[in-house]
Amino acid sequence: MERVQLLTALEQSEQRSSEAKKDGANRTKQTTPGFDRLFAKRLWRILRVMMPSLFKATSLLLILLLALAIGEEFAVYFTGLVPSQFYGALTSKDSEGFKTVLWKAAICILAVALGKSFVQFVSGWLHVLWRKRITEHLHRGYCRDIVYYDLNVLDPTLDNPDQRITQDVERFTDRLSDKVASKLIITPLTVVYYTYRCWESVGYFGPLLIYIYFLLGVVVNKLIMSPIVNQVYKQEKLEGFSTCN
Repeated sequence: MERVQLLTALEQSEQRSSEAKKDGANRTKQTTPGFDRLFAKRLWRILRVMMPSLFKATSLLLILLLALAIGEEFAVYFTGLVPSQFYGALTSKDSEGFKTVLWKAAICILAVALGKSFVQFVSGWLHVLWRKRITEHLHRGYCRDIVYYDLNVLDPTLDNPDQRITQDVERFTDRLSDKVASKLIITPLTVVYYTYRCWESVGYFGPLLIYIYFLLGVVVNKLIMSPIVNQVYKQEKLEGFSTCN
């Protein structure tokens, strides 16, 4: 009986393998790595695994990270106003005013240092939790039935699943928490604020030129980054093949 069940399982695996080869060939012909709708769709699926609801620890930590990043930006902004106040106190030879500005500068610098430290701490904490959730999600699928055997032996469309679960997940969550998450929300707010200040200073023409330059940069970046993403994908694939051997 056990031998019959084993043979049945192997036949089903071979059938799934042949279907996977056909699907993989079709996917290879139809898609290449790049910033497109498929990328956005896959990113959304990953984000749902990382933050399944608003009241999960990962979602609350992300909100805290964004709040800390906003506070850090305000501290940096007020720190940038201090040098001009120093010039005013020095040129007017106002000793009391100089002491006041000196205390203000010390407080601003301390606030910026604390803000950066807290942002890095929460970012690292969020990275660990995100990596844990994605890894556990992948392991649940990887260790179900004989999926690991299908992926490693019978299915040629996915290279080095063990490396995907370890190295790729670690890199993705680290970069997302450290370089993307906080700046993704802070940057639009910063752009809106400085657009308003620029409009007040030089009128509409200054912000208009800045936005035209930005749009040109986006187009050029899109044309340059798409081939680079494809080459990075090939590099990671070859590195994984070398590690596997």
